[in-house]
Amino acid sequence: MKKNRFDDRKLFITLQKNSIDEIISFLEPFGIDSYDRDGRTMLMNLIIEGKEELLKDFMEFNPNVNSQDFNGYSALHFAVQEKFTAAIDLLLDKEELQVDLQDKWGNTPLLRLVWEENIDNMCIDNSIQAKHRIQHENQRNKNQSLAADRKNQRRKRFSHSLDRIDAEE
Repeated sequence: MKKNRFDDRKLFITLQKNSIDEIISFLEPFGIDSYDRDGRTMLMNLIIEGKEELLKDFMEFNPNVNSQDFNGYSALHFAVQEKFTAAIDLLLDKEELQVDLQDKWGNTPLLRLVWEENIDNMCIDNSIQAKHRIQHENQRNKNQSLAADRKNQRRKRFSHSLDRIDAEE
């Protein structure tokens, strides 16, 4: 069984080597989505450290883009906080990215972006909002479909109950 927590002192030595092979080798005993003492994954640490080329290479290993650290920050929270537009773009390209994850204080990455008060963040803001709208539209459609299925099931049960009552009479 793999231990999921790695030693962050060794993490920074590994990051200084700027090698994806070193990073993968470092993570091998722990797993691609393992974390440091703060609950931050390698993905989060690459974003915090601004390692764009390593981040691009690392994304090919399909890390969990929705992992959250002990404070509830996701990779997208960190990318927004660091104003790391390349990371934001890479994350937004991932279909499974949940843009509305909340930290333990209820803040989403979009709210963090608003706090940054930087006019350059307009395009990032639009990208995150667009993904947010798509996810909510998909969820609404899914919920509507589920509601329609439930309604049909209730109708069938009701109809079946009426048939049974008629048969008893």
